[in-house]
Amino acid sequence: MNATPYIEALGKETGMDITLSASGAAALSLGGRNLLIQWIEATHSFIIYVEVGALGGWRNGEICRLLLASNFLLADTQGGALSYNDATGMVGLNFPIPAYGLDTGDFLKTVNNIVLFSETWKARLDAMNKEQEALTEQAQQAVLEGGEAPEPSFTAGQFLRV
Repeated sequence: MNATPYIEALGKETGMDITLSASGAAALSLGGRNLLIQWIEATHSFIIYVEVGALGGWRNGEICRLLLASNFLLADTQGGALSYNDATGMVGLNFPIPAYGLDTGDFLKTVNNIVLFSETWKARLDAMNKEQEALTEQAQQAVLEGGEAPEPSFTAGQFLRV
């Protein structure tokens, strides 16, 4: 089993000339989203990485904490995993796509669904960035006025460890 039929189908569908590098990777842009497709020969699967967006620069640690909490049991990410690249400041979604029993049509649908789902996370990330910027401004104003800084209203779920 190899990646060629899937990559050829994706190239045909998008009208792009897509080829995997010697390491099994291809970078492209679909629907305004940057994607990295990585073929993992050992597991006969793809990892699809799609950029969601950049952190806003305001309380990035808090946003990363919220994103990490969203990865719990992969429930909020529909089986994908959120990641953060410190070098670029970009948040991404990573999805494994096992190729066993997968036809090229299903592969194309899966890639399309991942790109569409990244829009949901783009909106959530934008809201998180906006909230953290507002909280930073409120905290700065409170300090200038000699008051207390407000607490974040965006909460992550609490889980009981057993």
